[in-house]
Amino acid sequence: MTRGPVLRQILAFSLPLAGASMINQIYQLVEGALVGRYVGVTALAAVGVSQPLFQLVHGAFLGIAAGFSLRVAKFAGAGRAQELRTTATALVLATIVCSVLGVGGMATLAESAVGVMGVEGEVAQDCVTFLRAVSIGLPSMFGTAALAALLRGLGDSRDAALLSGGATLGNIAICWLFVGMLDLGLIGAALTSAVVHSSALLCGLVLLRRRLLPLLTLSSMREPVARELRTAMGIGLPISCQYIALAVGVMVVVWIVYPLGPSFIAAMTVVGRLEIFASLIFLEMSAGLAVFTAQNLGAGRQDRVRRALGRLTALTGGLALVVSAVVLISASPIAALFTDDTAVRELTTRYIHVTYPFFILYVATVVIHGCFNGAARTSVPLACTVISFLALLPFAFLLRDVMGAIGVMWSVVFGWSVGLACTALATPWLLWPSLQSGSKGTQKDSIASEGMVNLTLSGTELPSISRRRT
Repeated sequence: MTRGPVLRQILAFSLPLAGASMINQIYQLVEGALVGRYVGVTALAAVGVSQPLFQLVHGAFLGIAAGFSLRVAKFAGAGRAQELRTTATALVLATIVCSVLGVGGMATLAESAVGVMGVEGEVAQDCVTFLRAVSIGLPSMFGTAALAALLRGLGDSRDAALLSGGATLGNIAICWLFVGMLDLGLIGAALTSAVVHSSALLCGLVLLRRRLLPLLTLSSMREPVARELRTAMGIGLPISCQYIALAVGVMVVVWIVYPLGPSFIAAMTVVGRLEIFASLIFLEMSAGLAVFTAQNLGAGRQDRVRRALGRLTALTGGLALVVSAVVLISASPIAALFTDDTAVRELTTRYIHVTYPFFILYVATVVIHGCFNGAARTSVPLACTVISFLALLPFAFLLRDVMGAIGVMWSVVFGWSVGLACTALATPWLLWPSLQSGSKGTQKDSIASEGMVNLTLSGTELPSISRRRT
């Protein structure tokens, strides 16, 4: 990524993963539609309440897996096979430990966590049931995510996308069977992921065994594995903290809006899933920009980083306006897709009309954060995210009593605005002093070199491990 057209390289890396993410979000929308139509508004609200709790656990692991992915990329690019095997071994151990902790924590603490959000009655009961059933599938979800992280680190975004996309297509089919045909309700929706991800993990290991077996040979040296665990988790933990901060913020939002009733929570669930779907291509472009930034900082090509950030921001800004227009025009059909309940449909439509004219604020923030991550300034996106929620939450609480549901909707726009303002204030510091000194070796820049630079698989010692090269 240190030579050639900047946008073409970022898009070539990002688009396969964006396609897989799009399929995944289609499943989220389909699951919500099936639950809303076949089980009811209360069940749809329960799914919405459970989402931040699930994301807290799942997102924490995704951040850790990202740290290992960056280590794999570094060793694969350098052709250092022994260190790569050590990292893969450490990733397997981390996945097993996180799976045990995730299943135990979600199963035992689900009821308490729902209570902390102030959710009561039938919605709370459905939420606890859903979370406990979902926890059964966490080991297979974490295993699939770890395998995808390993492939991404090897520069193989295509196989990673196929693994994720194939599992999601299976989710759609099984969810329709369990919820729509067999009438298994919320438990059927929750067990869908366990069934499909177990199959996807097994198929992925079988299909890629020739490439993965050399990596997954357990090392007899405990100290290198333990050291690699500490290093990779140190890189991934700031990303995990950002996932956790987002999940905790959404939990507080649920506590604030719960007095508005199940209809509003159901509408918020629909809009939340739509927002993820609409933003996924921008999130993947941000991830591509992070890799691009890391490689070019390592090569001393700060000019390419500045050029890439400017061009990608312009491209995604125009695309965000198109997405906003499409969603605004389709607001009523989108609401009707999820439920026949008139109140939920009206609230969903109004929510879209209030927030999506300002969707570009969120997109710009996400894209710029990719550049910060690539420069190993991961604390900046985390700080901007936390500040955004610290501004949004009291604003939502105050406007809820004054304006009701509409006030909560406007608080989302306010949070986006604050997040972009904080990011904009930090960006000149990123583009000039930090980048100009990036190749000279500050402590944080050494982390970038250690974890994110030199992702091109140019090593000659690992031809059987990576055939496709970024």
